[in-house]
Amino acid sequence: MERKRINDVIIIGSGNVAHHLAIALSHVVNIKQIYSPNKQHAESLANLVEGECTPIDNVDLLQDADAYIISIKDDAIASFMRTVPQRNRNAIWLHTSGSIGRDVFNGFNSRNGVFYPLQTFSKAVALNMKEVPFFIEGSNPETEELIMELAGYISDNVHHADSELRGKLHIAAVFACNFANHMYTLAYDLLKENGLPFSVLAPLINETARKITTTTPDKAQTGPAIRGDKGIMEKHISMIHDPFKKELYEMISMDIFKRYNN
Repeated sequence: MERKRINDVIIIGSGNVAHHLAIALSHVVNIKQIYSPNKQHAESLANLVEGECTPIDNVDLLQDADAYIISIKDDAIASFMRTVPQRNRNAIWLHTSGSIGRDVFNGFNSRNGVFYPLQTFSKAVALNMKEVPFFIEGSNPETEELIMELAGYISDNVHHADSELRGKLHIAAVFACNFANHMYTLAYDLLKENGLPFSVLAPLINETARKITTTTPDKAQTGPAIRGDKGIMEKHISMIHDPFKKELYEMISMDIFKRYNN
């Protein structure tokens, strides 16, 4: 008997991740519905997917599907699942979180898993989903095989990862993306205060990103902290007026110094 593939999918959520997943998946499966408590948000995303897709803002209106993908805030997943009608729970249920374990489905159903794309998503920024790494976990081998197959429709970079490993991946991603982007924000503020455009840093940022694709980050590190240039660091600290930013500069510089000057 031929194994059934996932054909009909319902997306729970309308944020950044849901936006990109719904559009990408709509080219290879049937996205039947987009659910969001904000009907307007659901409508906006439903209008972007291929085929017929119904926006809904009431879980009682969920139709039957082969799989439901929950792509909402991490701390809302468990509470949302308690509202799902029993009639919809026989299908495969997935969430897209890196930090929430598969055990969030305990007592919910027997066919579930995780569909975690390791990428930063913004609705207004297009990206190549084929290059996005997906980390997959399923409640049993058959379910995991179906989830892996679904991810493989839209990505060439699909891996198995249990909940503990995904959590560590997510921490690494926070350092590499979220924290790095916050540093860009601080740099943006400093330049703006002094009448300079952020674009002057673009060549530096681009070269930094390019360089770590050809060598390891520790070998790419430069700057006054790795050189132990205390005079420059103290001068920088004296020029920073915000106490928290001053402490942050000093703390990160010390961490870099200790790593390379043991």
